[in-house]
Amino acid sequence: MPGAGLNDLHFVGSGLVRPECVLANAAGNLYTADWRGGVAHIRPDGSQTLYAGPGPDGLALKPNGVALLRDGSFLITHLGNEDGGVFRVQRNGQVEPWLQRVDGQDLPPSNFVVEDALGRVRFLLFYLACGVVAALSQTFITAAAGDALVPMVGASGAIAGVLAGYMVLFPRARVLTLIFIIFIIRLVYLPASLFIGFWFAVQLLSALAGAGAGSGVAFVAHVGGFVAGFVLVKLMGPMRGYRRPGVW
Repeated sequence: MPGAGLNDLHFVGSGLVRPECVLANAAGNLYTADWRGGVAHIRPDGSQTLYAGPGPDGLALKPNGVALLRDGSFLITHLGNEDGGVFRVQRNGQVEPWLQRVDGQDLPPSNFVVEDALGRVRFLLFYLACGVVAALSQTFITAAAGDALVPMVGASGAIAGVLAGYMVLFPRARVLTLIFIIFIIRLVYLPASLFIGFWFAVQLLSALAGAGAGSGVAFVAHVGGFVAGFVLVKLMGPMRGYRRPGVW
C-alpha cells in the first residue's frame, strides 16, 4: 500500500467555521461539523455543500460531533452556551431535535455522538464480560506463577475486547497510521483487521515471553479480553436491523 509523507498533506475545504469530527468514505467525500449551523460536505472535486438550519431558538447550532445515519441524514451534538442536546440534520437543511432530555434532565452541551452496532444494553454486557474474562485470565496466570496477590487495576482488558469486536464488525475500516522506519516517516491507511491484528500479536508474544512480569502491564489480560471480545461479538452479532451506512 503506497505511503504518504508529511509533505503530501494538503488542506481541503474553505470557509469552514470550527470544523470538528471529520467523517470520510472510500469515494473521497468528507463530512464535518460546522459552526455555521450544521454539516459541511466536501466532495473530491473540492465543491462544498452546507446542510444547516436554525436551531429551536432561531440561532445557528454549534455542532461539535457528527454521525451519519442510515438514511443519509446526520446527528449532531450542540455546544450552546447553556443548552445542549442532539439534533438531526436533513440534507435539505431541516433541523429537528433528536434527544433533549435523559432521565428527566436536560441534556447539557455535548461533545460527540455515535450510533452503535450492538445496542446500549448488549454493549454494556459485552464490555463487562470482556473485563471479567480479562481479569480472570491475568489472575489465573499470576496464581500459577505463585503470586496470586498481585494487585490489578484498569480496564485495558475490556478495551481489548472492544478492539476485537471492532475488528470483527468493521475489518475493512481504514486506520490512518503513522509509521517510523529509521528516519523515514510515513502516513499510511491500514485496514482495521491488520492494525488491530498486529496489536494483538504483540500482546500475545509479550504474554508468552513473560514481558508483563514486573512491568506493570497485564499482557495476559489483554489477550484474554481480546479473545473474549472476538468470540462474543461473533456469537452476539450486530443488533437486529443494523446495517452499516450505505448513503454517503
